[in-house]
Amino acid sequence: MRLALGEAEAAASHGDVPIGAVVLDASGAVIARAGNERELHGDPTAHAEVVAIRRAAEAVGSGG
Repeated sequence: MRLALGEAEAAASHGDVPIGAVVLDASGAVIARAGNERELHGDPTAHAEVVAIRRAAEAVGSGG
């Protein structure tokens, strides 16, 4: 939870809504984390959860 809160703080620092997300693997290890990046990149799909899932997919090699 602290990691997600840190991501939320980072999002707020660049003008985004302060939301963070963390993706864990089956053993509970963090494989990705992100904060909202909608304003940062001008991308309406760059919600924290979506960005974290994209990063997790890259990390495990399932980017599609």
